[in-house]
Amino acid sequence: MKKMHALIPAFIAAYSLLATDAYASDARLFVHHKVKDFKIWQKSYDSFAPEQKKAGVFKKSVHQSVDDANDVTVIHDFHDVEKAKAFATSPQLAEKMSASGLVGKADIWITKTAEKN
Repeated sequence: MKKMHALIPAFIAAYSLLATDAYASDARLFVHHKVKDFKIWQKSYDSFAPEQKKAGVFKKSVHQSVDDANDVTVIHDFHDVEKAKAFATSPQLAEKMSASGLVGKADIWITKTAEKN
């Protein structure tokens, strides 16, 4: 238990770094879809990283359903809502998603940071 208590300051420091403005997102884009084969999709997704960066994505993560590895949710963080909207509707993204083994239609939505009262 003492070892765990010794790590608490490090966890607090790491969390405070993540909460700084440099890492805060103003817009978060979610994409949920089914794919034919996750491994093939992952390679295609990874190859699109330069385009994501050019579009303003500064942080991203990929999540799989616990019940179906081909049920994927992707999260992209942007500093600008308009850049998130432009990326979500870009022909390049639509083309890449189609070529990566998308099954059906993707659900895409964008959220923004809630204003504090």
